[in-house]
Amino acid sequence: MKRYRLYGYTVATDFPFANRLLPGVDEPDLYFGMAQGPLLPDPAFTLVFQTEPPLYDGKAELYVYEGPERSFIFEFTGATRFQLSPTEILFEVLDYEWAFLTEIYFLGIVMSSWLELAGTIALHASSVVIDGSAVAFIGLNQAGKSTLAASLMVRGHPLLTDDVLAIRDTAAGFVAFPGYPQMRMWPETAQVFGLDPGKLPQVHREFDKVRVPIGRGGIGAMREEPASLASIFILDRRDDTTKVTFGPTASGEAMTHVLRTSFAGLVLGGLGVNQERLPKLAELVHQVSITNLLYPSRMDGLVPLLEAVESRVRGRI
Repeated sequence: MKRYRLYGYTVATDFPFANRLLPGVDEPDLYFGMAQGPLLPDPAFTLVFQTEPPLYDGKAELYVYEGPERSFIFEFTGATRFQLSPTEILFEVLDYEWAFLTEIYFLGIVMSSWLELAGTIALHASSVVIDGSAVAFIGLNQAGKSTLAASLMVRGHPLLTDDVLAIRDTAAGFVAFPGYPQMRMWPETAQVFGLDPGKLPQVHREFDKVRVPIGRGGIGAMREEPASLASIFILDRRDDTTKVTFGPTASGEAMTHVLRTSFAGLVLGGLGVNQERLPKLAELVHQVSITNLLYPSRMDGLVPLLEAVESRVRGRI
């Protein structure tokens, strides 16, 4: 059985990942594997969340059930079921035509939900390491998180994560943990970095996004160790501006953005973690620099943007 390091934990599994994960050597914190039988939510399980609106023959895309001893079943309609407990995540493929989604779900919403249940904050963000400290980018879809992170990687700053940012509150402050050495890009973005999207695997067969490896055959380098979280930038990319502007965020505004970019989103209410989670987020907002970053969409403004971010992180502006 192989061991991997993922979001600050060691995972033991025989699952044949399409993505390359970081190798692990420590004792496993979590086992991930196929269930020996159906993962049906029996009467001991209670429905605690479902997505809206219905999408598949009148069914929601995701149902979440809570069972005994803080175990949960995540049912992705017509695709995969997962059962989460403190030390293992089991899965059952419901339709092998969609079996490839098992990995996507596990690395994303399933693992981020498990992290939150374990007391680790999981944000939807991209992050690089500048001068030894983690710098994260959050924002709405198409805000440019991955593009900005990849551009900084070309300038020598290693990637920490590109999707799920795992953060723990430690005695030394908030620490961010590595994801896995891959980014997801639209084909036109991959071309900007000199890559041929036609030679890269698709993330999902019904979408154009491709997997971009970190290191050989791809771009940049991967940071394989955790790093102190120094800055979070809230991205606002616009067509109607020509300059880079950094703006302060009030604590309430920063808290709103952090809540909005929680990877598991509304699922967290069903998991019952918010009472313990909200004080951690409030402390995160208090301790970590969180800044609005308004910047132009034009690619010819990219170098000034990167230089401005580096200078801001280094305290020059």
